Amino acid sequence: MAVWLGGLVVLVGFVLRQGWADRRVLGVILPVWSRWAAVAVCWLVLGGLVQAVIEIGGLSALFDTWYGQLILIKAGLLGVVLTVAFFSRRLVLRRAFGPQVGGSAATGASRLGRLVAAELGLAAIVLAASSVLVQTTPGRSADIEARAAAEAVGFSTTLNSSIFSVQFEIFPVQIGENNTLHAFVYTPAGKPVAVAEWKVTAALPEKGIPPIPNDVVSIRDSQGIGAITFPYPGRWELTLTIRLDDLNQATVRTAVDVPGS
Repeated sequence: MAVWLGGLVVLVGFVLRQGWADRRVLGVILPVWSRWAAVAVCWLVLGGLVQAVIEIGGLSALFDTWYGQLILIKAGLLGVVLTVAFFSRRLVLRRAFGPQVGGSAATGASRLGRLVAAELGLAAIVLAASSVLVQTTPGRSADIEARAAAEAVGFSTTLNSSIFSVQFEIFPVQIGENNTLHAFVYTPAGKPVAVAEWKVTAALPEKGIPPIPNDVVSIRDSQGIGAITFPYPGRWELTLTIRLDDLNQATVRTAVDVPGS
């Protein structure tokens, strides 16, 4: 990329400018540059193709992930750049940068200069797209993350008492400590109500495991969040004791099935 873009900058900024547009000078520089550019572009395309195949990981990720879509956009832009480069190279091989009928060498080089400038601008856009790709999750990783999220098991329910209704979810539900509980408490009439204290325990009677306390804190008056620990698979009994104030407290229970690893 450095050889290609650097050469284009030199061509546009110096070689093809009015003062440099001499047929003999162009006849020496441009064919050599054209060969170097062709080699650089071939290596660039080959390297990008190999990298894309490695990072995408599968044909579905090419269309279903943002990384794959960026690859397609980049490929389309590169196709336009290579088309412009093809016409530029054809002009060089035909020596069409020389004096034109009724014109000068500078006039003959102006057409090539416009093509090279367009090629440089489009190549800069391709480079910008490559920079975005570096900051984007590769398609193969995004595909793995999507499958893992789809396979993850969650739990949600609503439990009612005489003084409140609590809606909560646990995600994911798996062995270990990384299970997040997110709860919302409402009055029986359906209005959010402030919680003074949360007490959440999980027990597994089938293995003789007594209730294990789990810390839950209020993030807003009626919302609580905390981590739930399930050391073993099985049918866990979850108990939520919610105190609204000094006079109002109630306990609700449910069962959560934790799958094995």
